[in-house]
Amino acid sequence: MKKIKVLQYKWGKYSNYLGLMPFEQVRHLVNIDKDPSMNREVDGKRVKKIIKYIEKKSDNLFFPPVILNSENGIRFDSEKMEISLDPQNKLKVIDGQHRLTAIKDISNKEEYKDLNERVQKKVIPFVLIESLEPEEHRVLFNEINQNAEKVGSVVSERFEPNTKNLICLRYIAEHPSSKEWVEWEKEQSDEKIVYLHLVKCIELFQKAFPRFLKKQQREAIFDEPYHRNENYFGIHKCFLDAIFSHIEQFRNDRHKQKFWVKRVVLVAVTESLITTIKALNLKSMDLGPEEIVNKLKETISTELQNLLHSSMYYYYTGSSSQTKSTYEAIQKYIEINRKLEICEVPEPDLDQSKSLIERYIELAEEDLEIGFEEDGNLEILATFIRGMDTNKEQISKLSSTEISNFKLAQVQKLGTTIEEEEE
Repeated sequence: MKKIKVLQYKWGKYSNYLGLMPFEQVRHLVNIDKDPSMNREVDGKRVKKIIKYIEKKSDNLFFPPVILNSENGIRFDSEKMEISLDPQNKLKVIDGQHRLTAIKDISNKEEYKDLNERVQKKVIPFVLIESLEPEEHRVLFNEINQNAEKVGSVVSERFEPNTKNLICLRYIAEHPSSKEWVEWEKEQSDEKIVYLHLVKCIELFQKAFPRFLKKQQREAIFDEPYHRNENYFGIHKCFLDAIFSHIEQFRNDRHKQKFWVKRVVLVAVTESLITTIKALNLKSMDLGPEEIVNKLKETISTELQNLLHSSMYYYYTGSSSQTKSTYEAIQKYIEINRKLEICEVPEPDLDQSKSLIERYIELAEEDLEIGFEEDGNLEILATFIRGMDTNKEQISKLSSTEISNFKLAQVQKLGTTIEEEEE
């Protein structure tokens, strides 16, 4: 008989026992044989993942309690607070068969001999229910597994202890106001930045560091753990500061908010920023660690101030697919709006006006050798937008269908001032 210290409590008419079972006793005391009538099929891949976890965390293992059933009753000593378990009457598994199968495999298989020696004295917590009938066993199994909510990828990934995650989580913890702009659970949002999209931007930065800093420079500036290194975190903080500050100003503008929280837009902005930093050619500069960090922070702040414009002269209606051509289209869209803003062109307040500008760009660029983002053609576009104000009343009566069917000459006429018509 095997004796185990426990705490006893009642669940309805059943006596329950909460205790710790040594790994070395699992194969002797628990029946993990295949029984589809009482439990689900064991997933071999899942078992191997648990074994890898045990191997990796052998010095600091954590498992939630497994739930077991004893059909034959239990001998409980209330004075010593211990139960006596008979290996001849093995306990059945209600929940936790993959954890227990992993422990059993470590004990039984030769390939895990060394690992078994390291962990056989480790314990797994258990809840043992006394004398649960087979039908009740199946009901409880179903309730546990049907009511358990599967953790989505957005949630599970943010608990991965990697640098990109820890950078984002540290920033949000230190800047509580940013929390309201983060979508924690969903994979898409038109109002907030999906957490994983934020992490993606940090990941791009991480991968880019070797492109603009030599190994010796990185080793002199950063040390692990990176999320606690003030230089490493400080550089990413500059980026996150600018992003959240920018989103905050569009609290009451649904169209702008929807655009700037898009994953594809955040990635396009990040890629533009990385290109600018790479062009600094920091690898060839004879700068000390502090000078490099300050140069990076200054460049990030300045470049994002340029990229993150406030005005939206027309709506982005292009693709949102994660492709190079989409990133380039968004970068072009951002550049046009940014330059129009610098030129102090009034931002249209009519949706019809913004649709007309989009239609004008679509039709006019077919006749131009360069795009409107180039300075030579930007003035043409600026003049067209200023001219629309003269025809604002007429434009306000247009339907989206009418605008989408306009030819270039029809659009141009609506961007012509009265003085130009007289000429």
